[in-house]
Amino acid sequence: VEYINPTTERVLFDVEDVDYDGLTRSVENIYTGISEDGVKVGWGSAPYTKIEFTPDGDTESETHYIRDFTRRAFVMTPTGERVNLMPIEQTYGGLSIATDIQKVSDGYVVIGESSVSMVAEALERLEDRCDGENQPLEVCYEGYVTSTSSALYNRHATKWVLDNEFNVIDIIDLGLGIIPDEDELKTAWISTALGTNENDIAVGYSVVRYDGDKRRYYPVYFQNGEVVEFIDEDKYEQGGRAVSINQHNVFTGYAIERIEGTDRSKFFYHDIATGETRFPDDFFKSSSSVANDINNNGLIVGQGEVETTSSARRRQEGFIYNINTETFTNLNDLLPCYESDGETPYAYVVSEAIGILNDGTVYGTATKTVDKRDAQG
Repeated sequence: VEYINPTTERVLFDVEDVDYDGLTRSVENIYTGISEDGVKVGWGSAPYTKIEFTPDGDTESETHYIRDFTRRAFVMTPTGERVNLMPIEQTYGGLSIATDIQKVSDGYVVIGESSVSMVAEALERLEDRCDGENQPLEVCYEGYVTSTSSALYNRHATKWVLDNEFNVIDIIDLGLGIIPDEDELKTAWISTALGTNENDIAVGYSVVRYDGDKRRYYPVYFQNGEVVEFIDEDKYEQGGRAVSINQHNVFTGYAIERIEGTDRSKFFYHDIATGETRFPDDFFKSSSSVANDINNNGLIVGQGEVETTSSARRRQEGFIYNINTETFTNLNDLLPCYESDGETPYAYVVSEAIGILNDGTVYGTATKTVDKRDAQG
């Protein structure tokens, strides 16, 4: 059998090591976006290296594993060359992730998130406790880099600008939705960009203040050096995210509303030109729905709950919404009822819709009903 387009593994950060008779397989590699001309972005971790370490007072060494970084954003060119997108703050490795890429006339714009500064209190704890006596310094450092309870970095939405030869010519901190007070500097603050367009606008989420001095992660967009909020904080008190923006500066996402005593996500779209935010009707009032993408023709895709049970996990199906005609459609209603024989019920059910191209092609996940088999197959 001749395979015309075989699947090819792309080794990003991993390396070959004699201890493993090949690649270490100790890395995490994630693709998150692709431009119209095939340039990919994502992030990954460095491979682990084995070292020997002898704690103070001991005579026998221990084996430890260290790595240079835990999250590093990258661009993968069409020819397979990796370009690292470094974080703004690189002490102890720093953190960076890339989430989307946009081709522009003079190169590329990549957005995501990176470490921009150190949290003073966490840094003091690191410097006090990481003394190299009982464990390697690198192991101790990584514990703080990856900690959620004692986060080492403030992480902000970030934009990397590359020229057509994939040289990084600028890195920009897109900002945060609040200015922390002096007594708030003990806490790590986060914003993230998830989508961008050719008009130099990014969308995502950021911590913001609401209802006085409360703080929550809300959908925002980043434009002209500002972090812009637009959601009704009283109605959607639990926050949300903006995830995708088209070239007409209309973007989509979801916010969380308390309905009948339970928090439910509801998808929205926002038009920057008019300042209008709309939450279309979805499957039913208490259905949680999430939008994942919007194309230049105003078509939004995502998934929502189709069961009205009180169960914590309700079955979900994909949807498409047309902002021009204000029509909400279950994608499964657009599928055939039967297989090609005209008798067998169609086997697939679209459970989520992840992306939509400008030609209307939808990408997502579908389930298929098959005969159940026992342990012997």
